[in-house]
Amino acid sequence: MNNQDCIDKISEALASLEQRGEIVLTSVFPEKVSQDIFNAAIKSWLEANIDSQEPIEIGIPYLLEEISNELVRKFSLQVDHAKETTNEYYTKWLQHCSMKEIAEIFYHETPSEMANRAYYSLVLGNEDNRDMKYIDWRMNTKNT
Repeated sequence: MNNQDCIDKISEALASLEQRGEIVLTSVFPEKVSQDIFNAAIKSWLEANIDSQEPIEIGIPYLLEEISNELVRKFSLQVDHAKETTNEYYTKWLQHCSMKEIAEIFYHETPSEMANRAYYSLVLGNEDNRDMKYIDWRMNTKNT
């Protein structure tokens, strides 16, 4: 089951609860409510399991989707371009790190910061080494 399937199931559950009169949704974007609930649940699960025996790598699809969402939100990339950029950035990391290491780094750095780094590196064509040039760019951009 992919993330969208889970979000759709949450939407169905919320609609059912609303039909039964157990809740009232006043959002004009009920899908956003479902996505926020899904994201909160996944984030909570990741936080609770970061040091457990469960493989943190299973959070990679969630992290990559969040990075794509940040690229769309912060830098106004089209959804397809954001996904391509995220996948290319992840593939570059796979050349040097294990999935577990990537998941830990991406989770620790946050999807927002990884979106900054992916944009700076792949879209703007700079080195992804977080040097002073990157720090200056990040401080001077309104999208941080």
